[in-house]
Amino acid sequence: MIVVQLTPAAVEDLADIARFIVVDSPSRAASFVQELVEACEGLADHPERFAMLDRYEHKALRRRPIGQYLIVYRILNSGVEVIRVLSAWQDLDDALDGL
Repeated sequence: MIVVQLTPAAVEDLADIARFIVVDSPSRAASFVQELVEACEGLADHPERFAMLDRYEHKALRRRPIGQYLIVYRILNSGVEVIRVLSAWQDLDDALDGL
């Protein structure tokens, strides 16, 4: 069984997304974050099914789009590591700086 781990940055991203959505729709905030978490967990089934992230192939980063968000992850020997959960409006280079 493949284990999916979220980095501290990915966990913080989910919290930020919830804080953003709760302003307009408190009931939707929790359910949407749950959808994102389930999408992350779903990477365990077939992690290679999603494409490599353009310009980050050398770091083996993959992308899993979900709505206006992008789950950035990589496949490790120990499982799947979710690096970030980003909105379409975030700058990828800034968000992934230092990897």
